[in-house]
Amino acid sequence: MDKENIFKSLTIRMIAEPETCHVLDGNFLIADTDDESDSISELSSNPHNKLFFSEPFKVEFALCVLIKSGSMQIMHNLMEYTISPSDVFVVMPGDFARCLSVSSDCRLALLAFSDSYYAPMSNGSQYSTLYSFFRKHPKNSIDDQNFTDMLHILDIMKRRVETADKIDKKNVVRGYIYALCQDALWWTNAIKDDESGPSSRGEEILAAFLELLEENFTTEHRISFYADKLCISAKHLSETVKSISGRGVKEWIQEYLLLEAKALLQSRRYSIQEISWKLNFANQSFFGTWFKKAAGMSPRQYCDYFSV
Repeated sequence: MDKENIFKSLTIRMIAEPETCHVLDGNFLIADTDDESDSISELSSNPHNKLFFSEPFKVEFALCVLIKSGSMQIMHNLMEYTISPSDVFVVMPGDFARCLSVSSDCRLALLAFSDSYYAPMSNGSQYSTLYSFFRKHPKNSIDDQNFTDMLHILDIMKRRVETADKIDKKNVVRGYIYALCQDALWWTNAIKDDESGPSSRGEEILAAFLELLEENFTTEHRISFYADKLCISAKHLSETVKSISGRGVKEWIQEYLLLEAKALLQSRRYSIQEISWKLNFANQSFFGTWFKKAAGMSPRQYCDYFSV
């Protein structure tokens, strides 16, 4: 399955009525739900959507959800969030996400795009700033005026994509995305200023550990590796992470490995043998035994069950 198909399937599944969803060249999607006929709460019972609602997936594009009414529960990189009206939830490329539940009155606007729609128009530092911020702060509650402004820009973008006029839609959309990102740089800076107070040593250790984990979990499964990088003992790291997050270090490592393994199996781009190599398991047999214990089914059974 190529990136374009993954992009389309993962985003369109979030929209109940296909006519509310507009896709441009397989790398850009915009959608909204405004009335009773557009409710998305019934999607979780649709067997075609079992991947999105029952399993986490790895996102290969930027995904922005604006909640207009009702609420959603989303898992993002093993953390659970409830998003409500005036909340903006951003998932960045490489993140893991899963929709846990949707209220019956949930209405939202959604924007998704590959980096080809933003990166060429931005300098590296701006992109890096937003990427780093949203990886750590996916959920943001913004004031009513900023939220209304964002919805207005999305509405203009949707009308430009819908139009039959002969315009360069991709470059027009790029301009509006760039404007949204410039605006986000402003309100994310305001949020960072509000959160600039001191954090505890334990919170600093947890944050540093999670950053290391995201960079190294596919190759390093040992607690001692992360403790050495942080210049603390393995015991101190384990006790601190457990007390702050409720999960032990080994549990964090195993959960990240399981998410990545599932994402690789979902993609159907690699053999089980190749996946075992990518995740630094000794061999396919050892990987299969570990996966079955962690997921409750073999890698092959997982692929078969979630084939859609």
